Amino acid sequence: MIEVHESEVENVMTRIIQAQALNYGAVGTFGEMSELFSKGFYCKILQTSESTGYNFKIVVSADK
Repeated sequence: MIEVHESEVENVMTRIIQAQALNYGAVGTFGEMSELFSKGFYCKILQTSESTGYNFKIVVSADK
């Protein structure tokens, strides 16, 4: 069971990296989760822990 959850987290992290790359390409900065969701770069189903059991948060520094 732990291996399944580890695999899910790896997939989510890969999606976050891809979403960040899209956001950076579009606006030249990295974004917080809300920005990635609002631009459609990241699936809104992952906005809560309901689908994976995990909460993810991105905090972007002032210099992005």
